[in-house]
Amino acid sequence: MSTLRSVANFRDIGGHETASGRIVQRGRVFRSGHLANISEADLQRLDELGIRCVIDLRTGSDAALDGGSPLPRGARRVQLPMGDPASAPMDIREMLTGNDPAAVEHHLSDGQATRLMLDAAQALVVEHCKAYGLMLQELASQDGLPALVHCSAGKDRTGWAASLLLAVAGVCDEAIIDHYVESNRHRVVENARALEALPAGIDPEWMRPFYECRPAYARASLAIMRERWGDVDRYVVEGLRVPARDLETLRERLLT
Repeated sequence: MSTLRSVANFRDIGGHETASGRIVQRGRVFRSGHLANISEADLQRLDELGIRCVIDLRTGSDAALDGGSPLPRGARRVQLPMGDPASAPMDIREMLTGNDPAAVEHHLSDGQATRLMLDAAQALVVEHCKAYGLMLQELASQDGLPALVHCSAGKDRTGWAASLLLAVAGVCDEAIIDHYVESNRHRVVENARALEALPAGIDPEWMRPFYECRPAYARASLAIMRERWGDVDRYVVEGLRVPARDLETLRERLLT
């Protein structure tokens, strides 16, 4: 498995078997958190992997907080900004800096944070159709692969990107969910550090749902896709406005 020491949650989405018995190719699409702290050695590793396209799902404010994002040699950056669902629902960052633990408890305790994340998981599917559609078309283009898709943490926006690509390839829901949840194992250090750094008076349990990738979140995304569009092909063609020929091109390029 390809890993990068200086980039959180970097991994290959390949290796999964589809319902038809084909395999999602390794080395075609990678996913990660931001690249602001990437080492020279890891940047060289991206060069060796032949990354040609870097899809950046962060907003400008995300990038300002994270820092600059170097590109592998010869790669092009495609910016498709969308808000971070782990902070967007109620501007969690602003709430945490407001020095009012009682307000945080009022809005996020007793399962409220989990419900916000479930809503956010569905909002990614429904409200960012244009960005995800452009992502698929970029990946289907002649110089679209190998590619790296990333956001800030590499778990929510990038999580749906990876889930969508696996669904397009024909991977079953349980394998898609397992891949999504795997982010928890790759973000143990980052999540622990974030929870330890919370302001005084903030119970880490109120915030934990924002840092974890829970099976219910992935299920919520897949469920709303099918509820609104029926299946992944209709979602891509009708919802994301991706031409059917591009969908088939991408599917074939992902599979062995």
